[in-house]
Amino acid sequence: MKWLLVLIAINQYADGSSEHYILTSPTFNSLQQCQQEAMVNHQQVEQLALDHFGGPAKVYCFDQENLKEYLEQNAITGPTNPVKKKSI
Repeated sequence: MKWLLVLIAINQYADGSSEHYILTSPTFNSLQQCQQEAMVNHQQVEQLALDHFGGPAKVYCFDQENLKEYLEQNAITGPTNPVKKKSI
């Protein structure tokens, strides 16, 4: 199972929705590996949130299938054009 790190902006729009940023690289083999990477690289993760949202974000680890299901149920719009990849 592939795990992905997902940032969800704390700032919400008037309708209650928030922007999401999904890191597609690196991917992780387990929830524990994903969480550990987020903790070890917390400064880089916080900087990604500032760069993309202009403020803080909640950090989650999703397995790929559950993320797909979550987005299908909750997404208001489709994905935007991918931005240049940044590593954590």
